Amino acid sequence: GMLQEKVKIPIHLYWGGRTQHSFALYQPFLEKANQIEAIREVHTAFSREEGPQKYVQDLLKRIENEIALRLKAGGVIMICGSIQMQNEVLDLLEKLSQQHLNQGLDFFIDQGQILMDCY
Repeated sequence: GMLQEKVKIPIHLYWGGRTQHSFALYQPFLEKANQIEAIREVHTAFSREEGPQKYVQDLLKRIENEIALRLKAGGVIMICGSIQMQNEVLDLLEKLSQQHLNQGLDFFIDQGQILMDCY
């Protein structure tokens, strides 16, 4: 639903789930979004696949500088998923916001640049 609200801007999707099979459930929706060029990139993290566990926040750690630049330029981060994931992503965003932008994350939340729909 959050993707449908922001289709006029390029979207970089960072999706986390347990397995590749769980991601497959979203393929029809993502294909439709790709047809209208709503999604520029899709990055996935699977916590229950063979090998080391990988979470969305692991993907985000690798691009801290890019996230900081996007926030500084007015970019929007939309977080959707479990409360536990939300809290871990917010902790990461708070640290990078302080480190790279000398600004608390609340500033970006108040500006409407951090949107959340978590359960």
